[in-house]
Amino acid sequence: TVRKQSQYDEMKTAAEKSNNGTNTKQPYPILLDVTNDEQIPTAMKQLQNYLNDHNKNLIAVVNNAGINPEGDKINEGETYEIRNELADPTTIGRRVFETNVIGVGRVTKACL
Repeated sequence: TVRKQSQYDEMKTAAEKSNNGTNTKQPYPILLDVTNDEQIPTAMKQLQNYLNDHNKNLIAVVNNAGINPEGDKINEGETYEIRNELADPTTIGRRVFETNVIGVGRVTKACL
């Protein structure tokens, strides 16, 4: 899956070009923000349609969605205030947990 529309468009174009008559196969992207419950059914329907159209079965899920905003800021040399209120939906910790743990669970459950 890919979260950003611009990346999705680029990857889908590359996959379609690559998969037309060549031996090199590119992964087929599916647009999905793992933190958004409403996008899961659409993504799963798109996946099922792709599998049906190509007479394939789902044999594995590479479920590697993840963010590390603190690491990004550190790498950029920025300073910022660390907030420890995990339950506050605006905190870095909450966003990381929603993406890296709950989002992975959402996708895994939907693919079972």
